[in-house]
Amino acid sequence: MKTRTQLFYEMAADGRSIEDLLAVSERLAARDQYYGTRDGSKFLVHAFTSLLPSENYKNIQRYIAEYELNHWRNRALLAFAKVGRSLEVNHLVSAHGTTRLLAEVKRKVPIVLLFAHYGPQRGVLQSVSDLSLSVTGIQQTWGKSVNYPGVDLWQSSDDAGDAVKYFPLHAVSVLRENGIVMLALDGDLGSSSVSAPCFGRMISFRQGVFSIQKATKATVIPVYTRWSREGFIETYFDQPLIQGDELTPAVAAGWLQNLIADAPGNVRWPLLKRVMDSSYIR
Repeated sequence: MKTRTQLFYEMAADGRSIEDLLAVSERLAARDQYYGTRDGSKFLVHAFTSLLPSENYKNIQRYIAEYELNHWRNRALLAFAKVGRSLEVNHLVSAHGTTRLLAEVKRKVPIVLLFAHYGPQRGVLQSVSDLSLSVTGIQQTWGKSVNYPGVDLWQSSDDAGDAVKYFPLHAVSVLRENGIVMLALDGDLGSSSVSAPCFGRMISFRQGVFSIQKATKATVIPVYTRWSREGFIETYFDQPLIQGDELTPAVAAGWLQNLIADAPGNVRWPLLKRVMDSSYIR
């Protein structure tokens, strides 16, 4: 008999729907759960009930199902990349999306594209490449990397700290030339941390993102992706968080909280764990 993990992976690779996964989840409710353990599923229930308003509690099982399916969709993307399989990306944008972004580029101002461990990051990279934007960023890699025209990615790994050490200097240099830099709000840039309230907790961020933006007063435009119900990657460019001013941890945390609360099933494990490991505000 196939395990839950095997079923999720196959369903993700086949582009199956949330409804299909919910049907399977009901039949396997008493068996192995997230990552093959009941404890994992209990953690997800605890996480979503802790973070979301009480009126959303009735949807907890659906959020968990979406989370698990999207997890295996993200895993499938890693497998697709190893064989050079392309992505299907829908460029769905907000009212202040791509048009506003391209107008900023035309006016020649420095831009930080701010993202987090939410949705498939490869969709962001594919989107900025498809939009013919020249962007630099840093990416944690495991194995083979994918090349995206116009995207200059510094590769980082757990045993290679030089990229993390020197990338901030490179990012500031690019922004001072009115370039575009991609920065992960929940990434590893910077040796010190700053904190801000998020979901009634104090969540910590590395200082690097804020130091880079402060040094250049770059316009900060959030970009994120979501999995559609049909299994396509949707990319969104939000209206700027900051223009000509300093990005504060509180503003960044507020954006992050709204992002997660709007579609919890798209949050990824590193970000969910970071939020849950944060300290409650007393």
